[in-house]
Amino acid sequence: MNYENVEIKKFYYGSTILLLGYQHPEYGYKFTTVSSSYTLDNQIILGLGADGDCFRQISKYKNFSVNIISKDNLDLVYAGADNPGADRFKISPRINYQIDQEYNVPLIEGVIAQFVCTMTEAFTLKTNNTFINVAADINKRLFKSTIVNEGTVECDKFNPMLFFADGYSEVIK
Repeated sequence: MNYENVEIKKFYYGSTILLLGYQHPEYGYKFTTVSSSYTLDNQIILGLGADGDCFRQISKYKNFSVNIISKDNLDLVYAGADNPGADRFKISPRINYQIDQEYNVPLIEGVIAQFVCTMTEAFTLKTNNTFINVAADINKRLFKSTIVNEGTVECDKFNPMLFFADGYSEVIK
């Protein structure tokens, strides 16, 4: 077998694209696009920019939503990525959401799954403090009814949008 060493800055190997919804003092609610996450049991770990607005607001309010998208939600990815600093829920076309009354976080309509979370801690890695890892408990897991059968998720129907990048190009599948 032949392999080649490739000198690249990063490599995302099919990371799930998420929309984090959170309270915001200026807009009421806001969301941002994230592609660095993993879950362990009943916790989720997210990689966020340490100096970003999303991390500041989640640190302040603690509760947030994780909205998992499918190929049907490509417009939401671009709305989140292409409008930094904007009230993304009010851009055109308008993005619909409902508020989870118990945790006061936005749940974006039309996504395949929504997790309602509460931040438990944040930590940086010694080798890179430009990013912060946010750990959170998952309080609720809501799935689109078309992928649920008798109280279980039909994993073969769960088809999240994935992000691939190597520092030179980005692909969304």
